[in-house]
Amino acid sequence: MPSSPWKPSPCRQAWGSRPSPGKADVVLEALNGRTGPAREVPNTGDIRADLTVAVQAVVRLLATDLGTVWRALLAEAQTDHRFAEELRRTFFEPRNQRWQERFDTAVAAGQLRGDLPVGAMIETLFGPIYHRLLLGSTPLDPDDTARIDYFLNGVKARP
Repeated sequence: MPSSPWKPSPCRQAWGSRPSPGKADVVLEALNGRTGPAREVPNTGDIRADLTVAVQAVVRLLATDLGTVWRALLAEAQTDHRFAEELRRTFFEPRNQRWQERFDTAVAAGQLRGDLPVGAMIETLFGPIYHRLLLGSTPLDPDDTARIDYFLNGVKARP
């Protein structure tokens, strides 16, 4: 049998001897393939500008059909703990690490408060986006940058 030019993604390679992946695992692998690895987080030195660019990109992506896929994956993670761990490990943790580094830089530059856990800042920034995605309480709007100001009003360093 000829070898395939298809190269398994890191997600697929990580399966090793574990049970065969389910549908959600295959969709997650495709999603990771489509979105690529955790990208560099913008770092222009202006935290507001960087957050605006990044949050708008996330919202634009989730406002497409990909948002429907995300809702299904997040729903699956609520009942399949193995899949939830895979989702955290292969998707969220690498991205959170990038944000951790960016926020640490902003804290060191005096742009963000140093007395708040950076992980809590990340969850506070992105949590409302996923809340709106999952509940449909407010449409996802990439031009709604007021929420970034709300966020920054709570985490900005005070003189």
